[in-house]
Amino acid sequence: MGSDVVMTDHEAIATLIAKHALYADEGDADQRAALYSQDGEFIGPDGITTPGIDAIHAVFTRRQPVKGKHVTTNVIIDIDGDEATGRTDFVFLLAGDQGFTVAAVGHYEDGFVRTEDGWRFARRRIVPQR
Repeated sequence: MGSDVVMTDHEAIATLIAKHALYADEGDADQRAALYSQDGEFIGPDGITTPGIDAIHAVFTRRQPVKGKHVTTNVIIDIDGDEATGRTDFVFLLAGDQGFTVAAVGHYEDGFVRTEDGWRFARRRIVPQR
């Protein structure tokens, strides 16, 4: 794909969602945190809210990478000007000696904002299926 290709807003947000899963799997806290707006929020599966990109980066840095794969699907994105909301189902597959096992299932509830650097997460909430 050439650098002159322009993505639609929907494609840009879907790519943002995919990058979040990729960087989580790779344990890349720097790239993952950079997907958030400066005043973004990350709400973990425990319900704890982490406000601001610096605090989000610290949380991602402290977490030990878990060998596995995030699979995202059923992405729904609603765009309203420079803001958007989304819901994405996920499955986390944990890697082990005998292959992969399902470790978590749920969905993400996201808020997005268009910045001068492109679309970023304004908010990501992990909602585990219980």
